Amino acid sequence: MFGPLIGKRALITGAATGIGRMTAAMLAERGAQVVLNCKDEHQREGCETTASAIRAVGGLAHCIVADVSNVAAIHALFAESIALMGGLDIVRRGTP
Repeated sequence: MFGPLIGKRALITGAATGIGRMTAAMLAERGAQVVLNCKDEHQREGCETTASAIRAVGGLAHCIVADVSNVAAIHALFAESIALMGGLDIVRRGTP
């Protein structure tokens, strides 16, 4: 992946569908490493599909299931994202 976001690490919530999925793909297309977050196991397939598509074109993508309406889950999501990628530069909520 080549672009202005090379070396940046992004976390996108709501990344299983819609705006979140498009945001993750766009950031990865521009060179960012991405963690895609989805709310529950029912959404994991959509998240994994997006991550697989990003990886297929040479990007780095991880999926983490975490309900961001739960403070403890938010802390765990950030901790796991940072552990996977060594930090975070961009945090984006995928849905309005």
